[in-house]
Amino acid sequence: MTLEQLMELRATKVASMQSLLDGATAEERELTAEETASYDSLMAEQDGLKSQIARAESQEKLNAEMATPTSKPIHAPAVITMKDNQILDETGFSSMGDFMGAVKSGSDSRLEYVAQSAGVGSEGGFLIPKQFGEMIMAFSPESSIVRSRATVIPSGDFPDAPISFPALDQSGDKGVYSGVVTTWVAEGEEIDETSFKLREIEMASKAVAGFIPFSNKLLRNSSAASTMGTMLLRQAVMKAEDDAFISGNGVGKPLGFMNHASAKAINRTTASTVKFIDLANMVQASKGDIKEWTISQTLYSTLRVLEDGSGRLIFSDGTAGMPPMLLGFPVRWSERTPTIGTKGDVMLLDLSYYYIKDGSGMTLSASEHVKFTQDKTLFKIIHNVDGQSSMNDKLKLENGETVSPFVILDIPAA
Repeated sequence: MTLEQLMELRATKVASMQSLLDGATAEERELTAEETASYDSLMAEQDGLKSQIARAESQEKLNAEMATPTSKPIHAPAVITMKDNQILDETGFSSMGDFMGAVKSGSDSRLEYVAQSAGVGSEGGFLIPKQFGEMIMAFSPESSIVRSRATVIPSGDFPDAPISFPALDQSGDKGVYSGVVTTWVAEGEEIDETSFKLREIEMASKAVAGFIPFSNKLLRNSSAASTMGTMLLRQAVMKAEDDAFISGNGVGKPLGFMNHASAKAINRTTASTVKFIDLANMVQASKGDIKEWTISQTLYSTLRVLEDGSGRLIFSDGTAGMPPMLLGFPVRWSERTPTIGTKGDVMLLDLSYYYIKDGSGMTLSASEHVKFTQDKTLFKIIHNVDGQSSMNDKLKLENGETVSPFVILDIPAA
C-alpha cells in the first residue's frame, strides 16, 4: 500500500470507532460486549496502521535525503549500454553469470581487482559491479530482519575508512535532554549555565567471507548461473548480516543490539514459556515510534491463546494484507530468533535506532583447485559492513525508569 492508502485506511478505522461511540452516546448507554470487541479490534488495527505509516514516512524522508544533490554523489549513477540486445553494466558484463565466468578465468580485462578489502590485509578479489552488488543487497522486508528496518549509511569508495559522527549522550542521568537543565527565572535574575553532552559514534567496515562451490557445467550456462549465483549470494550475505546485527559481539564483526548496553532485558516470570505480564512489561520498557515484535515461530501456539487479565485474547492473526498484531504492535515471525524459553525468543524493537554502515563494495574471487576433482569452481565473496546501536545506553526517563528501542525477553531472574 502507498502512504496515502495507509492513511485513508486508518482514517476509516478511526471513523468506525467513533461511530460505535456515537451510537452508544446517542442511546445514553455503555458499549455492548459485541461493540466493545469490535472497538478493541479496530483500535488494534489502527495502531498497526499507525506503525506502518510512521515507517513509510521515515522511508520517504530517507529517500528525499538520498535524492538531495551533493558535491559528490553518494552512489555514482550506473551507465547502462546495449550489445546484441543484451543489457550491459558499466563494465560490460551482461549478467552475474557472465561476471562469475570472468572471475573464474581471472584474465578478463573488464575485471577490477581490489588488492585490499576494508583493511583486511591480504583479502582481495574482483570488485562486483555495482549493478550486481545492488541485486545481491536488494533485501525485501520478508527476507531480512534488521537491514530492511535499520538506518543504513550508504557506502563510499575504496579504500574504506572508519567514519564518526556526533550524537547526543543520553546515558545515565543525562536522560532524553542529554544533560540540559531548565530553570524558571525572574526578571533580572542570573541564569545558571547549562549544557548538553555530545559523543562520537565511530563505525568501521568489518569483512565477512562466504564460500560457494559451482559446477563448471552450470557456469557455462551464464543465465542459470546468474539466477542461482545471485540467490545463493543474497542468502549467504543476509544470514551473516542478521546474525551479526542481532547478536554479534563486536569483535571483528558488527555489535548486535542484543549485546549492546542500550538493550533492555526483561526477565520472564515463568521458565520455558511466555505470559501476558511478560509482554506487558516489555511494552512498558519499550521506546520508539516504529515498534514491531520479532518472535520465534515456536511461540505461535502459545501466543494464539494467550489472554489478558480480563480473559480477552491479546493476539490476532493478520487479515487483508495486515500483519498479525500483539498488544497493538505488528508481529514478525522469525527462524533466526532462539526457540521458546531462551533469551531473545521474543523481542520488541524499533530498528530505526540501529545503524548500518555499508562498505564500499563486495569482491568475488575464484579457485578451481580446491574442487578440481569434482569439476567445480569455489567462489569466495567478501562483504564489508558494520552495525551498532545509535544509543550508548538505555534511556533514563524523568521518573527514573529506563526504556530502550531494543527490549529482549530473558530467562527468569535467578
